[in-house]
Amino acid sequence: MGFYDIFIAMAEPSHEEILQETFKLARDNNRMLHAMRRNAFFGGIFKLITYALFIGIPLWFFATYLYPMLDSTMKTLNQVQGQFQQVQGTGAQMDAQLGDLSSLMDQFKKIPGMGNFGE
Repeated sequence: MGFYDIFIAMAEPSHEEILQETFKLARDNNRMLHAMRRNAFFGGIFKLITYALFIGIPLWFFATYLYPMLDSTMKTLNQVQGQFQQVQGTGAQMDAQLGDLSSLMDQFKKIPGMGNFGE
């Protein structure tokens, strides 16, 4: 047996050492995989909660604060439109009455001796 054979024999780990090292690496790998799986699970739950909050908070804000204000604004707008239509209806009635008045004036002009009425 030469120096090279002794050096190789010392450098090569025994079969038992290789098995022990493989066992340690497998155990460490298993521990890391479990930690990664656990972190992925909790990360998914956190992401779900985050998305639910991003969608839920604006809906809650709208339902709690904006919808009542929007509803009262729409009621007020409908009231104003109703009053505006009443004013337009009154204007149409006045036009009809003024039309009647102008036809009455035309009738007065047709009466002999009343031709200068209204001028």
